[in-house]
Amino acid sequence: MCATPFMRFKSQIKPGVAFCSTTCVTRGSIATPVRQTTSHGYIKTFVGRGQPGADKSGHIFEHRHVMQHHLGRTLLPTENVHHINGVRADNRIENLELWSRSQPCGQRVIDKLTWAREFLALYEGTAAF
Repeated sequence: MCATPFMRFKSQIKPGVAFCSTTCVTRGSIATPVRQTTSHGYIKTFVGRGQPGADKSGHIFEHRHVMQHHLGRTLLPTENVHHINGVRADNRIENLELWSRSQPCGQRVIDKLTWAREFLALYEGTAAF
């Protein structure tokens, strides 16, 4: 619970920095976030387990985290974040666009009109990305 690392002896199985409990591991990781580059060029960072948008291990793609912070809310399941210049490690807000892959299932005009009204109500009044 202290988030204070201690050193292990080389004779132990895993030498290096260790923590007194799993809670301290999490707190220590949050205090010093680690950025990892995936094989596809995206950056993942540790934000903590249970944080909005994070996976089970507490990691989130940095571009999604930046957009969530900018919007002040968690991204919807139908929303993607697009890198304008195509550089997946360039996560400046100026290089990010919010995209939606939401679309109606039906093809009837009335269904599409209903969907369009709901879509407009969801995004009306927000800054365009």
